[in-house]
Amino acid sequence: MHQLFSIGYSLISIAALLWMVCGAPNRLENLYDVSLKFDGASEKPKIFPQIGDLSSGVWSLDFPELRERLPDLRQEIVFLGSNKRPDALGGKFFLELATSKDSCVASANEKIYLQVAPSPNGGIFTFSPKGKPTDLWLECRPLSVDNRIEIKVRLIGVNGEIVTSPKDRETLFLNAPSKGLESWEIGGVRVDASFPVKQKIRRIGGDKFLLMHGGADYADKAAKERVDFVSLSNENYSRYLAVGDILLWDGNCWQTCGEFRGESSQAPLLEVKKIDEKVMVIELWNVGGTSHQSMSLVKTMSSLIEIAEIVKEFEFVGMRSWSRPIVQVGGQRMILSPDDWVVYTGKTWEKIARKEQLEDYLSGKIQGPLLVFDKIEKESREFVVRAHVFNAQRTLVEAVTLPLKQGFDSGSAAAKEEAHPGRPLLAGSEGTNSGGS
Repeated sequence: MHQLFSIGYSLISIAALLWMVCGAPNRLENLYDVSLKFDGASEKPKIFPQIGDLSSGVWSLDFPELRERLPDLRQEIVFLGSNKRPDALGGKFFLELATSKDSCVASANEKIYLQVAPSPNGGIFTFSPKGKPTDLWLECRPLSVDNRIEIKVRLIGVNGEIVTSPKDRETLFLNAPSKGLESWEIGGVRVDASFPVKQKIRRIGGDKFLLMHGGADYADKAAKERVDFVSLSNENYSRYLAVGDILLWDGNCWQTCGEFRGESSQAPLLEVKKIDEKVMVIELWNVGGTSHQSMSLVKTMSSLIEIAEIVKEFEFVGMRSWSRPIVQVGGQRMILSPDDWVVYTGKTWEKIARKEQLEDYLSGKIQGPLLVFDKIEKESREFVVRAHVFNAQRTLVEAVTLPLKQGFDSGSAAAKEEAHPGRPLLAGSEGTNSGGS
């Protein structure tokens, strides 16, 4: 009796197993947990079985309805454009999800994780908060064609393996929408080819003053091209630029990266792309990096006639001592000492004697011709003043000689030099023609 009971129990078990495998495969989903899969055609989540291992034993039977599939995101992901600003560190991509309108900024090859959020329609995709890892993510990379990217859709299956089917859902090629002619401004000035004229941007060239008097501390600036600007507060200022240098707009003027205060990605950007004898090519970028404008700056031309006109304003009219001439300029008399600098401020000629004056001249706030007195010499039985003169742009420098005006008796000059306030030295200077800040 016991043997008959065992045989009957075995037959019932075998029959039940055959019925489960062959007669009711669709019932398997009741044995496992479920995972959501978004179908682009129906826009509703479907239920699929999730088991520990379908690769061996009886579960290795091929049931198409049990296969894991990539979600169809071809109509879900929207590529809004790229941020190609030089400070974007290799480029950024602006992505949006069509259903949830969720958006994010992605870097090249960065994993952008997605999750399914519940909704009345059965679930929608959103970007994972704070980039928290999930089993579904995107990887973006730029293509050679402008405003086009490739997106790889990645999904980890229940076995821990990457799901790659269907193939037409694995790789997406997206184009940014055409924006046409987008208008944007910097400091209230529309950005177009005429922007340098409207913002009074001028390419000056090499700074001869810094080359002669800047010393080691100004060697970096002296090796670059000087560009003059006018701020919104109507103050002149200069920046020294080479290829690859970047300036950031702070709302009033263009600042170097080291001087800029704030979040650089939230400021319009200027980059120097090319410099040659004819032109300097600069490129302006908007805040999002989605619009840019290239423009050329032609070098300001200087003439030696400028120096000649400056020299005409100076007269050597007497000597306070054997080394200190008296000169007349602009209707006023000055007593000069060796290495004195006399600058035209736009109204009068002044000796640079204060640190503030020197800083204003170096920064470009004061832009005027400059005379540097060197010494008094005797030439053909006559005393002359030796000096060198810079034009207002500091692109030209010429050695000049001022003869003593007729009628002055040089023998009346005091033999003893008087104490006099000297000009402020450039920071770090150790003597004539050296220094910097």
